[in-house]
Amino acid sequence: MQTLKLIFGAMAPKLAEQLKSQNFSYNKVDMIHFQKDADAIVRLKVRGLITAFETEKATNKLIKSIKKHIESRLQETDFK
Repeated sequence: MQTLKLIFGAMAPKLAEQLKSQNFSYNKVDMIHFQKDADAIVRLKVRGLITAFETEKATNKLIKSIKKHIESRLQETDFK
């Protein structure tokens, strides 16, 4: 699997755009939820409601979920 590179933050491109530019397959509905999660993490950080450590922890969990989603999509296409 190729390396996944994602940028998070208020000014970052949408996750779907980032995945598309890297030629990763994804479910559009799931990606809407992932984007909402990413936006929520940023919002909480900006408002000072979570610490930098909590932000990193939440972002890492989100990245793991996105990777799992992409890997499952790759396995689906392998069987077609």
